[in-house]
Amino acid sequence: MQKLSLWALLILLIFSSCARKSQLNGTKDRDADVKAFSIDEVDFSYFTSRAKFKYEDSDGQKLRATVNFRIKKDSLIWFSITPGFGIEAARGVITQDMIMINDRINRDYTEMSIEELGAQYNINLSYGVFEALILGNTAFSDLPGKWKKSGREADFLQEISHITIQNTVAIGSQKIRSLEMSSSQYPARLSAQYSNFMPLANQQMASLITAMLAYETNAGQSNISVEIEHIKPEISEKPLTFPFNKGR
Repeated sequence: MQKLSLWALLILLIFSSCARKSQLNGTKDRDADVKAFSIDEVDFSYFTSRAKFKYEDSDGQKLRATVNFRIKKDSLIWFSITPGFGIEAARGVITQDMIMINDRINRDYTEMSIEELGAQYNINLSYGVFEALILGNTAFSDLPGKWKKSGREADFLQEISHITIQNTVAIGSQKIRSLEMSSSQYPARLSAQYSNFMPLANQQMASLITAMLAYETNAGQSNISVEIEHIKPEISEKPLTFPFNKGR
């Protein structure tokens, strides 16, 4: 299977899905006395943001860069990565099915289905997972689950085959504070934490996202960690452009 470049690996942890405020379909946990909870999600048609970005992996690769995002809700994610000196190093798009990346530093073009990428790391990936990781929304909003209260937080637990998804929600703000995906069959775990909430139009969103992917290789366990700090997020009803040429 084609191995992804550094830029493609970054994308595994960068993006997320934005929907309306949703009353997720859950069952009551008898021990927790949970009657009803909802998750307050960022609602938009088009989203743009400039963000500070940090990357580090088990092989010692490190990167600090500026990332510009453009998102059409539930449809398309566009991104541009600039490590420094105003020179764009990579540009890419994520659709419902595919990931396409132009690595301008190494003059490399990568195209892979989201299903193939997930198979590389034994994680159930979808377009919704990418969107959910960036804005603090739910990755599987249509999937039934179970609520369990713990102090000032509540966990919404979901399962897809051998994958377990845990969304930890602050009861007062109804915002997701952390997301964790793990597998009962494979030694892979994807986690994210959301903090430093800031105003976005008449809503709130996390300005700081820290994420980690832990997975097994032939050489042992490997980790990829990413930190994203939004500097200028905006939402709009006005359509955006998503300039991208394959292989350029």
